[in-house]
Amino acid sequence: MKKRRLLSMMVLVVLFWALAPAVLALPKKPAKSKKGEDQGGDLVAFKDIPALPDAPNKDYYAVFCRKNYDALVVASNLVVYVYPKDKGERIDKPIEFSNRFVPALRDDVYKPLLTFLGVRNLAPPTTNASKLVITAVSATGITLIQTWKFADNKIEMEESLTGFSPNDPTFMRTTFHWPETHKFTPNIENSERVQAVAGYTMRWHAGKTPLTMKTTALPYAAAIVGQPNGDWVENQGPWGARKVTVKRKGSKGNLVFGFRGFEPSPYAGLEFQYMVNADPKTKKVDSAGLEIKIE
Repeated sequence: MKKRRLLSMMVLVVLFWALAPAVLALPKKPAKSKKGEDQGGDLVAFKDIPALPDAPNKDYYAVFCRKNYDALVVASNLVVYVYPKDKGERIDKPIEFSNRFVPALRDDVYKPLLTFLGVRNLAPPTTNASKLVITAVSATGITLIQTWKFADNKIEMEESLTGFSPNDPTFMRTTFHWPETHKFTPNIENSERVQAVAGYTMRWHAGKTPLTMKTTALPYAAAIVGQPNGDWVENQGPWGARKVTVKRKGSKGNLVFGFRGFEPSPYAGLEFQYMVNADPKTKKVDSAGLEIKIE
């Protein structure tokens, strides 16, 4: 009996040493990822987003050249610069569109609502496409999908936000900045400022309801006070004969009037935001987005 037990133990020891390498070589069960960690293996950090290799586009992830404008997407932060064209030439006064996927240089002023780790499903850099999809993932597992569509005289931007909890921000914000056109020293009289921006116009269409909405002219050389939530804003002057209108699509969301710097005047470069509230039942934000016309 003892001999049989001893023989059985010897057989088990031999089998263990024979099978040990195979057992150790088996694929390990993947560890459970914490919320917000990369679980798909295809997350690209912002610093690793590829840029176009050749000048003058080497700092950009994508470039879209159209009849009335050029749109450039910065590789490091996915900010979109829209350069209207006059007589076929790009004018160096772009409109800047940003979700602040990554923290701004001055976090004391521009704190991001969410901290994004990077983007998924990233397409190769491009110089000529009609559509761009950006899928950004936050540190808490929130996903922002932003879609851009480019036509000759129009750009459409749509986005959605999913995966957030009640403790997360309950709205989505896209910011756009009009360019600074002039710098005036304090000794410049107002009459001289008005003369310098002659022909520049900005109009703001706003009101509490569709029936009470009206169009207000915003003097280019004057300080502008706060305005009610809007439907569209129009700017003409910085780009020669071109006129640019940014309008919310559909009834979702609001255009919010704001200021970029310490001078609340159009010539100094005003800031606007497009904001959409979350649906507490579906735990997502579906945005009708923006339409940018360059005419």
